[in-house]
Amino acid sequence: MICFYFVRHGQTVWNLNGKYQGSTDVPLSETGVRQAELAARWFDGKTFDAIYTSPLDRARKTAEALAVRHAMTPIVMPEFQEICFGEWEGLTYDEIEARWPGAVESLYRTPDTLRIEGGETFQEVQERTMRGMRRLIAQGDGKTYVIVSHGAAIRTILCGMLELPLHLAWHFCQGNANISCIHYYGEHQSWLYLLNSQEHLRPLESGT
Repeated sequence: MICFYFVRHGQTVWNLNGKYQGSTDVPLSETGVRQAELAARWFDGKTFDAIYTSPLDRARKTAEALAVRHAMTPIVMPEFQEICFGEWEGLTYDEIEARWPGAVESLYRTPDTLRIEGGETFQEVQERTMRGMRRLIAQGDGKTYVIVSHGAAIRTILCGMLELPLHLAWHFCQGNANISCIHYYGEHQSWLYLLNSQEHLRPLESGT
């Protein structure tokens, strides 16, 4: 069995402002830094073999918060980078809707086929994220890995590992700094053990 933990990066200023960021390298906000620290604490007492991260700053900083607590160094894997939203990046929902009426709805309804101008389809993202997953699976059983990535990228992995149609990708909620977990027992045998857990972020609600 291989245990995979998935952590979405902490909040960014663009998350806060409702902007599509995709492959744009947007840093964590102050809240995002705190979220990363709280996500890292959740892993206290747990052991794992490696931490893999998207190359984008918001994911790397989230991974580094965990790595520091375990005296480890995150390993950058480009396969786990976020989807490229092309010409949508830096724009809000309303701005995109004004320029490309109906396009955002199409993204949520048919993410597997919609191509954003200058960007990627979910299918293309899944091809590279699952390529990364196969690399880790090939390293053998009995391992536990933490993968720090992004909302859309993690959704494509969940669909791929659970053998679900990619058009269902948006059915998986992925909040900032959430934690999900899949146990891989072999081909066609992946079990979802945890999804979008955000209990560790409660101190932010109480101000502690």
